[in-house]
Amino acid sequence: MNKQAITAIDKVIGTFFAAFDNRDGKTPNFDDFYDLFIIDCAMIFKREGDTLNPMGLDEFVSPREVMLTDGTLLNFYEWETEQQTLVHGGIATRICRYEKSGLLNGQPYSGQGDKHIQLVLTPQGWKIATVMWQDS
Repeated sequence: MNKQAITAIDKVIGTFFAAFDNRDGKTPNFDDFYDLFIIDCAMIFKREGDTLNPMGLDEFVSPREVMLTDGTLLNFYEWETEQQTLVHGGIATRICRYEKSGLLNGQPYSGQGDKHIQLVLTPQGWKIATVMWQDS
């Protein structure tokens, strides 16, 4: 196990989840979020039933940034509940269970799901290439 790689990947994943945290009046910082990704090839997929919804990074960020800053989604955050990281040279996969909680349009909102995040080692450090997730 490459502990140095795991530590660096943990930091990337922590920053990934922190981007969606608007508890206690925090304003999400999506500039830092974009820096986590290889912009040219990042793809994000949400699986809903038998449907796979691919989207680019901007398409993924834009509606979430609005909801997290316009009062639609308040006191929201997501966190990992289980995780496993596989590293093979300069490629890695993070498989995790997560939960989320907040107020959506003034009503309690929560959920859980699975995320699979593929990362690559670049000269700037570990970067996310692909995110796939499904809520359960």
